[in-house]
Amino acid sequence: MAAATKKVLYWIAGQTPSANEAKDIQYLNDGNVPKYEVHIRSKLTVGNQTYGSGATTSPAADPTLGTLETADYCASYSGAAIPAAYSGVATLSVGAADEVFGPGAQLVIGPAALSFVHTAKSQMSAFLVDDDGNVTDVTADAGMAWTSATGATATIGAGTGVLTGAGAGTTVVTATLTKSAKTIVATELVTCS
Repeated sequence: MAAATKKVLYWIAGQTPSANEAKDIQYLNDGNVPKYEVHIRSKLTVGNQTYGSGATTSPAADPTLGTLETADYCASYSGAAIPAAYSGVATLSVGAADEVFGPGAQLVIGPAALSFVHTAKSQMSAFLVDDDGNVTDVTADAGMAWTSATGATATIGAGTGVLTGAGAGTTVVTATLTKSAKTIVATELVTCS
């Protein structure tokens, strides 16, 4: 079953998209089955009217500018161009060369409640679950960093997720995924016997 298409209002700072804005828009539009329905809007005023102002003060003003459009997300290059009237709409982080994470994205690591002999090794796994429920294995992703809170119990390969027991006890393993200046973190308690 195909995921539902989400409506995105992409806000540009000027009358036409800048090079960076154009890259973001192209990225959102890429794919065989578009996940996003992108509508480009400018933060610039028309006459004395801005998006979502509710007022029409100029006879030449566009009547649609005075009302808020419904959308699943708002997006812009660095978030600077989104009008304040849309502060209640979820913001979509966009990176032309990276993943697009919606506000519901989660990082899940495992195995859950791992317990292993302190002289052994174990492979941790990380999965990104986006807001549509799609799952991607990001265990060895270039933006993934692994750490262990207690090195005397277990160490972990920073880029591999391979856990190596060092002594009896517990440690908290942290997985941090960073893309497009957005960071998602997950932790898991690990026991070594």
